[in-house]
Amino acid sequence: MAYQTALEIHNAHMRLRNALVSFLLLVTATLPLAPWLPGYWHNQQRIGQILVFCLCVLAGILSLRSQRSSAPLLGTGPHNCLAAVLLAGLTSALLAQHTGWALAELGLAILSLALGGTVAASRRRVGPVLDQALLGTLTLMISCFLALYFFLYYWQVTQTGALNAYKLLWGFSNPRFLAQFLALALPVIVWPLLRDETSRREKLLVSVIAALGWTLAITSAARGLALGMAVAMVWLSLSGSVGRRWSLLQLRSAALGLLIYLLMLSAIPAWLGIEVTEHAANRLHTSLSSRDILWPLALEMIQQKPWLGFGPMHFSAHFNVVAAHPHQAILQIASEWGIPVAIIVIGLVFLAARATFRMLRKTADSRDPTDTLRVCLAGGITTALTLAMVDGILVMPHVELWLAIIAGWLLGLHPATTAPATRSLILRRGWLLTQTLAAVFLAGIVFRDLPALAMQTEEYSQTFKSHLQPRFWQQGVIDDLDGALKIQQEHRQRNQ
Repeated sequence: MAYQTALEIHNAHMRLRNALVSFLLLVTATLPLAPWLPGYWHNQQRIGQILVFCLCVLAGILSLRSQRSSAPLLGTGPHNCLAAVLLAGLTSALLAQHTGWALAELGLAILSLALGGTVAASRRRVGPVLDQALLGTLTLMISCFLALYFFLYYWQVTQTGALNAYKLLWGFSNPRFLAQFLALALPVIVWPLLRDETSRREKLLVSVIAALGWTLAITSAARGLALGMAVAMVWLSLSGSVGRRWSLLQLRSAALGLLIYLLMLSAIPAWLGIEVTEHAANRLHTSLSSRDILWPLALEMIQQKPWLGFGPMHFSAHFNVVAAHPHQAILQIASEWGIPVAIIVIGLVFLAARATFRMLRKTADSRDPTDTLRVCLAGGITTALTLAMVDGILVMPHVELWLAIIAGWLLGLHPATTAPATRSLILRRGWLLTQTLAAVFLAGIVFRDLPALAMQTEEYSQTFKSHLQPRFWQQGVIDDLDGALKIQQEHRQRNQ
C-alpha cells in the first residue's frame, strides 16, 4: 500500500514536471512573438528569461526525489571545473564595486547551466519525443517570423511605397539579435533533411523554410553569422559524410535565400520604382563597428585586475559611448571574471568540442536519427560560439536561453557517465539550493526595478541623448551616471 502511494506521488510529480518543462518551452518560444512590454523588447526578454529559470528550478525540485539513482550529466573533472568557475565568480562578485549587479550576472550564469542540465536530463528521460518538441518549436518560431516578414513586405510595398529592410524583421529590437537566434536555429531545422524516414513532402517544406530562414539572415546583414556558419561547415565537413551533407544543405539554403532576397529587395523594388533603405548590400563593410573601442577597454581592464576581474557585469560599470559589453565572449569573461576563469572556460569548451568531434567521427556514416541530430546541434553550437567572438551572445536574454537549451539538448544525446548515486544526490541537493537562491535573487531584482524601469530608461535617454546600452536591462549602464555624463561630454568635444 505504501509502495503504491509512493508510486502515485512519483508519477504525479513527473507529470507536473513535464508540464512545467512544456510551459517553460512555450514561454521561451513566444517571448519575441508576443510584445507585452511595448517599447522595451530587451526588458521583456529578461523578465521572461527569469520566469523560465524559475520554472526550471520548480521542475528540479519536483524531480529531486525521483532521480536518486540517475547518473550525473557530466564527469567529475568538468563538474569540478564548473564549481571552480562559480566559486571564482562569487569571490569576484563579493569584491566588486556593484556587488548586487555582479551577483545578478552570476545568478544568470548559474541558472543558464541549470536550464541546460534540465533539458539534458529531460532528453535522457523521455527520449526522441523531446527532439520532436524542440525541433517543432524552432521551426514554428522561424515560420512565424517569415509570416510576419512577408506581411510587412506586402504592407510596405502597397501602403508606404518604400521598403526598409530592417522593418521587415519583426520580433527583435535589433536585426543582429535575430541573427544570433538564427545562428542557433538554422543549423538545427534542417535535421529532417538528413533523415531517411522523412517524407518527400516534409523535405520540400523544410527546404523552403530553411531557404527563407536564410533570407531573414541575409536581411539582417549579419557578418558574424556568415563567419560562424563557415567555421561550422568546415569543422563538420571534417567529421564525416553526414557533416558534409549538412554543410551542403546549408550552402544550398543560403544560395536560395540570397536569390529570394535579391528578388524581393532588389528586382521587384526596381521594377516598381520603390526605394529600398537598409539594404544588406549597403551594410556589408569590413570595419570593426566600434569594437576597436570596446576591445582595448576590455584589455585594459584585464591588465588592471587579471586574477578575479572587476566583477561579473562590470564592463558596464566602465562607461563608454558604444556599449555595456565588449562584444567578444573571451574578453568579457576575462575582464569581468578574471583570466583563470577565462582559461577554464576555454578548456571546457575545447574538451566538449573534442568529445563531440570524436562522437561525430565514430558515427560519421550513421543514418540513425540521433546521430544526424547530433551533427545539427553541433553545427548550431559551433556557429553561435564563433559569433560570440565578435558579438554579444552572452548578454542577450533570448539567445542565452536558446544557447542553454541547445547545449543541454546536445549533452542529453551523449552517453551518460557513471558515478556513486549517494554522491550524486548530495551534489544535486546543493546545486538545487544554489539555483533556488539565484532564482529568488533575480526575481527580487525584477520586482524591485520593474515599477520604475520605464521612467529610469526614459530619463537615461533624455540625459545622454544617445542610444541605450543593453546589459541586464535595456539601459544596462551601472556606472555612476554623473561620471558617465562627463565622459560622454568629453567625447563629444573631442569629435567636434
